[in-house]
Amino acid sequence: MAVDAEGFPVGGVTDSANRHDSPLLAPTLDNACALVGALPEEAIVHLDHGYDSKATRERLADRGLKAEISRKGKPSPLMATKRWVVERTSSWHNAHKKLVWCT
Repeated sequence: MAVDAEGFPVGGVTDSANRHDSPLLAPTLDNACALVGALPEEAIVHLDHGYDSKATRERLADRGLKAEISRKGKPSPLMATKRWVVERTSSWHNAHKKLVWCT
């Protein structure tokens, strides 16, 4: 899921469970651009340490986006970065049972 600075969802994709999120970065960004138009110049994408790879940085650079990615092996408090906005949005979805179903 991609959200803006206020936590409003602007794009996302779904896939099977137990799959790493990083391969979904490009489709998520493409979906967000399709829904809201071109992203602002100098937009910064905030990602957790699961995205800390050369491939992720290349995907973002190809789209002209800057990244702020937590480093692997270095814990950071959730509120230390701007990633908490998407965590909060996911929490709202779960709390209101819009995306969570027990099967």
